[in-house]
Amino acid sequence: MNIEEFLNPSIRPEIHLPVGVAVLISRSNFCTDFLKEHFPNHHNHGLQNYKELESSLLPAVAKAYDYMFKVITSTINSCNEFGFKLIDSVFESATKKLEENNQYTEKVSQLRKHLSTSKELVKKYRISQRIDLEVIAAFIFLDNFHLENPYARSFLRIPDVRLSYETEVNQLWDLYSSTDWTRFKAKERFLQCPNFSGHRFITGAGDILVDDTLIEVKTTRYNKIKRSDLNQVILYSFIEVLDQKERYDPKKIYKVGLYYSRTDYLHVFDKYFGYNRKEFLKLAEAFSWLVYNNYSSKIVEAILEQRELYRDGKGILSNHQNP
Repeated sequence: MNIEEFLNPSIRPEIHLPVGVAVLISRSNFCTDFLKEHFPNHHNHGLQNYKELESSLLPAVAKAYDYMFKVITSTINSCNEFGFKLIDSVFESATKKLEENNQYTEKVSQLRKHLSTSKELVKKYRISQRIDLEVIAAFIFLDNFHLENPYARSFLRIPDVRLSYETEVNQLWDLYSSTDWTRFKAKERFLQCPNFSGHRFITGAGDILVDDTLIEVKTTRYNKIKRSDLNQVILYSFIEVLDQKERYDPKKIYKVGLYYSRTDYLHVFDKYFGYNRKEFLKLAEAFSWLVYNNYSSKIVEAILEQRELYRDGKGILSNHQNP
């Protein structure tokens, strides 16, 4: 198959990469080289006026910020789709084996009590939009049972089942307090985890869509935009422009942004990164063709297998290299 056949929707094979896998592929050597060549200097933008933060966040805090961000932004935008079905499902699945072992009966009972308490605290916040340290602790606890949290299984092996730890609560409170939440209040439209899959080969999902800007959230102590972060939002722009070519998508995007929570810094790019639409579309098509030629279905299956291991705390995805 040549590139002309590949770009023809009626000829191109039906291959769908699950959301998340495309981002991993974008970090592969051949994709990074392609993006560096065509977007060489964009990562020099960013947090130059900020000093690099010396302290590190506890891993649980960095993960919990993502969950807290989803809850708060959905609340301030009056999004009614937020719920606990996913967390409840993961909780029941994770505690099932513990309940089969009588020695963990008390532990599971404590976990279930904390789950109920945390859900009630978040529900009250959703109504009042007032946050205190108890709500912050609830965010940390609930995130342990969020599907994308790799600590979900290992958490259940910790004997101490307190709602959370003081250091974690204080760190997450500081992040909450330093965030200008008004910038995420949409005027016309708001979408959480907008999924782009109209193009048949590359798929992806951002963190939030605020009006016409797709925003990816990062919790890092570095004072500049990392190359890998830039590659990720370029990839989303590629997916969006390919979507628009093949079908009408109401999630029309004009800008993409990187938000760094620890410095409350938002950098917004034009979605074509200095190119015109025709030039950018050609780059997107070339990138799609590049991915198709470098990743077989077996490689994709291997990535998916590793992702499942990662969720179980047995594998790592980030070191995957191109074949």
